[in-house]
Amino acid sequence: MTTQSPITSDSETSAWKYRLAAWCLIVIGIAVRVRVYLGNRSLERDEAALAYNIIHRGFFGLFKQLDNDQAAPVGFLLVQKMVVCLLGPGEHALRLFPLLASIAGLVVFWFLCRRILTPRAAVIALAVIALSAKQFFYASQTKQYSTDVLVAVAMLLLTHGWVWDRATEPLSRRRRAVLACGGAAAVWFSHPAIFILGGIAAVGAWEYFQSADRRTKDFAIVMGAWAFSFALNYIFVLHRLSHHPFMQTFWSAAGAFAPFPKSPGALIWYKKNLFEIFEDPLSLAFAGLAALAYAMGLVAWWRGKKSLPAVMVAPILFALAASILHKFPFKSRMILFLTPLLAAGVGTGIDLLCSAPAPQRYGGVLALVFLLISPFTTALDYARHPPQLHEMRDALAFVAAHNQPGDVYYVYPFCAYAFNYYQPRFGLAAAAPIVGTSNLADWNAWEKELSPLAGHRVWIFFEDPSDHDGVNDEQMALRILSGMGREVCRDEPFGEFVACYDLRH
Repeated sequence: MTTQSPITSDSETSAWKYRLAAWCLIVIGIAVRVRVYLGNRSLERDEAALAYNIIHRGFFGLFKQLDNDQAAPVGFLLVQKMVVCLLGPGEHALRLFPLLASIAGLVVFWFLCRRILTPRAAVIALAVIALSAKQFFYASQTKQYSTDVLVAVAMLLLTHGWVWDRATEPLSRRRRAVLACGGAAAVWFSHPAIFILGGIAAVGAWEYFQSADRRTKDFAIVMGAWAFSFALNYIFVLHRLSHHPFMQTFWSAAGAFAPFPKSPGALIWYKKNLFEIFEDPLSLAFAGLAALAYAMGLVAWWRGKKSLPAVMVAPILFALAASILHKFPFKSRMILFLTPLLAAGVGTGIDLLCSAPAPQRYGGVLALVFLLISPFTTALDYARHPPQLHEMRDALAFVAAHNQPGDVYYVYPFCAYAFNYYQPRFGLAAAAPIVGTSNLADWNAWEKELSPLAGHRVWIFFEDPSDHDGVNDEQMALRILSGMGREVCRDEPFGEFVACYDLRH
């Protein structure tokens, strides 16, 4: 009878503890995502604007330019349309696929981390994604961003050991087909998938052509399928987005397009935004500490297999290059797909500190506590009180309880899409709202805007009014309406304002 060595036993015990911690994090992450989903907040403006296209267009119509200044991958839209056809156009149906994508992305990320990171680094990286406030939020939004994360981690896992960090055995015909079809499909389900695939392809090409046993046929078939699928997608869908005037104007105003790095001002943009991504969208409160841990992780990777840091950094560089060309906004939700890559680096950096001798090890433990305390508290808060944004559903429920025949509805532009989505639910389908103008310059402009409402009983809706030297659109409009008639009633559900004015006398 043989006795297992203490070293092997300790190693197996440690691995079991890390696996247990990982699955506990996955369960917590899924539970909070489902809790936020079941919280069923009202559709906000962008969700309602995209939902209009999904609900009112046929399957083939989703290949065309979307209405309401919206953009989403065709594959995502087709799945959403199928769900709506099966389950109806309610909030839960519209958010079901993003929820499932977020849950699947979390599990797939863990499988990826197990293959490329040490056990402790993998658990730390998983904790960052499992407890991320942005991941919770977009898991219950009728948008494609959680799908972007799933596609990113799925393609990294699918290609690991075959295209990058290459295994020695040749590709089987079946495996080659899976790789080719997986990447070809990815670009139809996620706009930024091309950056992930581009990074994988660049690193894979370097590895293939540096090796003595070049299998150029395998590589050419896989990469050719990816390139052909992306070319079709660009011709039929993506080329319209790169010239869309609203998208260009909106994201330019948000400072989301990277400047060419040729001046001190441009370098400041990079310094600011590359730190900011650790806070939004990665959801870590101590952005500087997270950035330092990430940099340490890159160094640790570089000392090992060079393909790992290359494939993790290349998508970031490709996204920045597209941003310089004004083809892709490098900001907030648009780069949520990069969060698994950032989390893996942060996890590796913290693991490096925790593996060092004292006192550096104590610094690593302290850094880990600082980084994860905010995500843990946010997860607890979201579990108790799912986040709200703009409760147009509650506003229209109030209107339905107090409206009268012949009432007129004046809707601030930011409310219009959600108003249109919810009005049939409350018996207001026949109401044709007057969509107002945002950001009017002064009092005279608002008087001109509201004067046609005289002689009517009017409901007025506001959301996120623009500000003018300390006085916003809502305040100016209400003061003018008070001079034109009397206020009948008002309500202020979360993020919304609705009031009724009698202007008939």
